[in-house]
Amino acid sequence: LTLIYLTFVKTSSNSPQKEIPPRMQDVIILALLRARLTGRYPVYRYVCIESTNNFPTAAGLASSASGLAALAFGLAQLYRLDGDVTELARRGSGSSCRSMKGGIVHWVTSATEQVLICVVCLRTIILTNATAKLVGSTQGMQRTLVTSSLFRHGRILSSRENEKELLSALATKDFPSLACVTMKESNQLHAVCLDTWPPCVYLNEFSFALIHWVHKINEKFGRVLVKSSTICSWPNNCLVAQAVAGSLTRPM
Repeated sequence: LTLIYLTFVKTSSNSPQKEIPPRMQDVIILALLRARLTGRYPVYRYVCIESTNNFPTAAGLASSASGLAALAFGLAQLYRLDGDVTELARRGSGSSCRSMKGGIVHWVTSATEQVLICVVCLRTIILTNATAKLVGSTQGMQRTLVTSSLFRHGRILSSRENEKELLSALATKDFPSLACVTMKESNQLHAVCLDTWPPCVYLNEFSFALIHWVHKINEKFGRVLVKSSTICSWPNNCLVAQAVAGSLTRPM
């Protein structure tokens, strides 16, 4: 059980109080300001939020993003805020805007850009590792920005090219192209992590074994049926297959 107040966080009845993270405070304050502007609901000076979590924390499964998305959604319900709550969630965590939508989400820099796309008949299996990461995502990103020449000289350009290919594959429901570009994107992410100094090593033996298995399956059938990629950081793996390939992944 976690109790969240506007100025501090208490994780249990016997634990000491901790200062509330600034990004979480931003979400709460922005929700309060929006509610005050609407004038349709009383704005209380104090906010107490009780939260429970059944998801692996700090294990590379975007638990902070999903948590802040849940916080933004809950505040929007409490204060009856109209409109898209994505911007509110994004103040706490940029990637939390993905958790506000279903399916495949295009995370863009401009709020005015909107892409409506749909891919049908996909099956997803997530293989989790609940162990906490050795290097936190925020720390890893900060370290990468400062030390990785691969990120500075090539990563931004390659991500833009991958984005174009991905959107094209989604628009045409081209699963093989979708699978290939997302696997390459995942590989490039971890290449940058290894280029960081000291390196941020998130892949393990199971990750490489699964990647090898996916390529062998696709090679055996002569076409891309299954894709594998790691989620964010740490060795959590995501298998995505077309529905027709469900029998291949079911034994797992």
